[in-house]
Amino acid sequence: MLTQLIQWAADAIVQRQRPDGALLMEPADQSANSVIPYFANLAVIGLANAYPHLRRRSYLHTAQKWLQWYASHMNPDGTIHDYQLLGGELRPTGDCDSTDAYAATFLEALERTAQVSGERRWWSSLYPAAVKAVGAIRLTLQADGLTWAKPGRRVKYLMDNVEVFRGWRSARWIAHSLGRGSEAAEWERQAHRTLAAIDRWLFLPREGWYAWALHEDGTRESGLSQWYPDVMAQLMAIAWLPASTRRKRLFAQLQRQFAPMWQTAMESG
Repeated sequence: MLTQLIQWAADAIVQRQRPDGALLMEPADQSANSVIPYFANLAVIGLANAYPHLRRRSYLHTAQKWLQWYASHMNPDGTIHDYQLLGGELRPTGDCDSTDAYAATFLEALERTAQVSGERRWWSSLYPAAVKAVGAIRLTLQADGLTWAKPGRRVKYLMDNVEVFRGWRSARWIAHSLGRGSEAAEWERQAHRTLAAIDRWLFLPREGWYAWALHEDGTRESGLSQWYPDVMAQLMAIAWLPASTRRKRLFAQLQRQFAPMWQTAMESG
């Protein structure tokens, strides 16, 4: 059953790719469509995870083509825009939801695809794009170790910074795999710095959970009343950051609070 679900999801991603490598939000035969690089990066991480289970080369090729498309559409500062499909052509919107998370998920997608492909020459050719993505993260990196979502949105989001932590680690792996020791060491240091900043500035000791947003004026937004962003942000921190006593306690708290609701939802379909 699990294998069938993995194949269904992976095939759905493959069906969204254009010949040029762009990954669309809807199946490629639909005219009302768009490219949101953040979601495409997450999709490629999924394909990279599916490939070792099913060994379908189409999954690997789809991932590689997307990463090459992303690299060729980066702005000089390493950021990338969303694209709208108009009249059969993809046109940049001139904007994106964030610059930190787009770049970070690109780095993780590149690392995951490189690991399962084993094609060192291929990911070596994308190293300049990885460096540019690091530049996009640095674009909004602040003195406290956290990133703003983008230059025009001066908010430090928990989810974005969790992804930035993973992006730094992926950048470190890519650099290390290519024998670039100084870059690998620097990006490893940045990963530790981001992790420490998340726990220092976003965790709320009294409540026992994380603020999901920290604004420029110091205001924090937090709570557990809504799935998004409240609870989803907590689960991202629990699942995607290294295990810790603090995050184990938080997960136990979420289980106690929400498990009955989840069970009811599953039973009612």
